[in-house]
Amino acid sequence: SQQPNGAANSFDHSLRYLLRQCESKRVRRSYMSSQRSITAEMSAILVDWMVDVSQKFKLLPQTLFMAVGLLDRFMSLRQVEQSKLQLAGITCVMIIGKYEEIFPPTVKDYIEVCDGIYTPRELLEAEGEVLLTLNFDLNLAVPFVMLEFFRHFICLDEREFALCHFFLESSLLDLEHLDFSAAELAGGAILLAKASFQKEVWGKKEESITKISLSAAKEAAKFLFAVGKKLEALDLNAVKDKFSSPKYFGISGLSVEQRIFRLG
Repeated sequence: SQQPNGAANSFDHSLRYLLRQCESKRVRRSYMSSQRSITAEMSAILVDWMVDVSQKFKLLPQTLFMAVGLLDRFMSLRQVEQSKLQLAGITCVMIIGKYEEIFPPTVKDYIEVCDGIYTPRELLEAEGEVLLTLNFDLNLAVPFVMLEFFRHFICLDEREFALCHFFLESSLLDLEHLDFSAAELAGGAILLAKASFQKEVWGKKEESITKISLSAAKEAAKFLFAVGKKLEALDLNAVKDKFSSPKYFGISGLSVEQRIFRLG
């Protein structure tokens, strides 16, 4: 059934705003080449740890995605020393926690999760540095937010949504995800999840809702599939452990091929 004109206009306005955010805040993965003491591998280890921290504090999924996005934006503008990389990561979690969480962790909590290697003063100074560098602009459309938005208009059951969530969270470990917009990654995750359950994949309805073509969704889906293969071989376990729980249907306990061809 068609949406009433008011609802349709509201949807279009919201989608246009989110898509503008997707594009205006994009960071190219090439930024890592300008970092003198940080590598992509170090970034992956940090993000895996941030996933673990988000689990420990029971943070909202969007808090994690926005914190990683904030970190990428910050590091694309400022040099980060290797000894301060974890500080940058936890600072971004703290900033977004204040923005997204009803009851965010305290400074003391964040210091403890870093094993006390930083002082409260260092953490608060780092917070100021990040906020000033980004001109206090924390608005960011991230893949998980786009997924939740699309979910209201593209039917996804709980298993399909969990699979999409897993694909997107896994992609945070690979800087290549920056080659895609948040909307494209969400679309690719939906396409891949639908294919996993042998359902209709990406037709005119999906293109009309998301403004993402089938070819763009396929490219993102191919990347997400490749990330899943990489994750199986990596010694980074936070995402795998998180999605091995019954809450997420034990998705990470299956091989990529099983997820794609046998979940349904």
